[in-house]
Amino acid sequence: MATKKSESGSKKAAPKKTAAPKAEKKEAAASNSAAAGPKSPMLRQREEHGSKEKLVDKLLGVLGSIAKQDGDKDELKARLLAASNKKLLRLYQVGAEIKEKFGSVDKLAEATAKALGKAKDAHYLDRLKAFTPGRLLDAFRSAERRGKHKAE
Repeated sequence: MATKKSESGSKKAAPKKTAAPKAEKKEAAASNSAAAGPKSPMLRQREEHGSKEKLVDKLLGVLGSIAKQDGDKDELKARLLAASNKKLLRLYQVGAEIKEKFGSVDKLAEATAKALGKAKDAHYLDRLKAFTPGRLLDAFRSAERRGKHKAE
């Protein structure tokens, strides 16, 4: 009696795949990394600003133009250098938006009070001016959205 091996004979092995050229591998890796997800804060910081020190210097310029600063610039710079890249990018984004749209935190506070319908309330305006720039910008956006929904 014959075994299956002897009846069917030996099967040929499938041919080995040849390696793709290096250029194709790099393109495939680039397309995979782009589809992998959002960039890390460190990568975004390096692409947009070069180094952390450059980002901190830009941030100090933006913060100096929109808000009154109490304290030493060197101390503030040291604190910002110790902060995370994500926080620095968020601070820069908020500062740049305030500088572009309003010019200063005081003008943003006045615009927020007006959007909330409390422009004449001096105590409320003083309280808004005590908010951090990020919190104040969020309050302005919320007030704007509420105003749009009431208008509809």
